[in-house]
Amino acid sequence: MPDTPASPARPRPEGWFGVLVTAVLCGIFLWWWFLPEPVSSATERDPLYWVGLARTHQGAAEPTLSMRLEIIMIAEALREHGESTVADRLENDWLPPTWPRATPPDTAAADDPAANNSAAGASTATTTGLATGPAPGGTGEPDLIAARLEQAAAAFDTLDIEQGQRLLQEAAQAAAALPEPARTHALWRVAARQARSGLAADAAVTRQHQSVSPGSPEFPDWLIAEMSAGDLLAPVVDAHAALPTDHPRVVALATRWRALVRERVRQRDHPLFIRHGPATDTSRPVPDATTAPALWSAVEANRLGEAARLAGDDPAACLAIARLLAWLAAPPP
Repeated sequence: MPDTPASPARPRPEGWFGVLVTAVLCGIFLWWWFLPEPVSSATERDPLYWVGLARTHQGAAEPTLSMRLEIIMIAEALREHGESTVADRLENDWLPPTWPRATPPDTAAADDPAANNSAAGASTATTTGLATGPAPGGTGEPDLIAARLEQAAAAFDTLDIEQGQRLLQEAAQAAAALPEPARTHALWRVAARQARSGLAADAAVTRQHQSVSPGSPEFPDWLIAEMSAGDLLAPVVDAHAALPTDHPRVVALATRWRALVRERVRQRDHPLFIRHGPATDTSRPVPDATTAPALWSAVEANRLGEAARLAGDDPAACLAIARLLAWLAAPPP
């Protein structure tokens, strides 16, 4: 009987391990293929790179008031370095159309010490009056506060620090006895004077006397000027954050903010303002648990990879990095 031809051998089906290895290899290849180009050190040092990241992370959401004030800080630093066109485009992209745009700074006045002293004197003159009515019973607390502030200023001028500190503490006690809204305004004013005099701990104690009331306080112009001089900026920004961007108070704040930024960017001697921007508050330092101090340390040490890790996909943190890079850059020759 003839032999029956053997049937051809069937190929063995591939095991699950081989399929898994193939999938992993394909995944690694695809990850490598679509991996973005590494960011160069020059790009990392460019503030506009971080502004672009912030825009990407922000998406279609409206920027916050703090973020828009950050943009003004970045733009004015760029103008100081001769990049006015880039700064204009940046502001047109981020700022509301109702906000006034930057005008060329008066370089002649900026370089004239006499003009600067005259302007500073005029600014001081507008903030010396305590815009509060008389206290109940005609006890004259507002007059007492104004007198204590003037006496404290004279004491600091003569380097009698302890006397100046005591007079400001007395002013804070008198302010706490006032009715609202005079009480709130007077306490903020005293806290600003304490912070400006290097008494941050006393300023923190003074602000603890503030009563907790619904809504945000409305700061008059003279008080905003006082608080700006004392670097109590965060409370002012927070009080305007819930208002519409075209609200007159917000537009006025944006104008004031630009003037303040231009003054500070020329002087380059305001480390707290450079570090924290709109979050600057001498009466309540930023806790070490937040990313702000770590961002500052990373950018200052040129560890921008670490800064990127800290910022993550937070657009506000990316703008903070851009602000630090723009303000820490060497001024033009």
